[in-house]
Amino acid sequence: MIVSFVNVKNLNRFIEYLKSVGVDVEEYTHVVLTDSSEFEIVVCKKGGQDIAYLVVHYIDTHYAALSRLRDDASDREILEALFSVDKKNIWRIPVEPVVFTSRDYEFLRIVNSYRDGVPEEGREHYEHYIKSPRSVLKVIDVDVLISMAYNFKD
Repeated sequence: MIVSFVNVKNLNRFIEYLKSVGVDVEEYTHVVLTDSSEFEIVVCKKGGQDIAYLVVHYIDTHYAALSRLRDDASDREILEALFSVDKKNIWRIPVEPVVFTSRDYEFLRIVNSYRDGVPEEGREHYEHYIKSPRSVLKVIDVDVLISMAYNFKD
């Protein structure tokens, strides 16, 4: 069992990269955190078999829209900000390394050859998030990853 990480700064590009090398990607469990960042578990498959589980903590275009609001914004203002996001131009930037578990050494090779950078349109928000004392950092818990590794389907 491999438990490792990859530094990803453009989640959309990373997922497209995985698909381009024949990995089926299912964005599985998703939650929005109290600081408007997001946490997601991604299942990677080949030939219908699970080959890896990825744990991703990121900000996206919705975070940017919400960050422009006052702290006392109404529910209506929040919903308007979220619905105003252009669905065709969504960027997603991980704020922690993407951690994964796998038993597939080919997947490890694929992931280790990936390189990218922060999408320019989200750079300002990424830098603000990383520096903000209100950010929820270190969301990815090693104990959870170990539990995932033990429960990995054979």
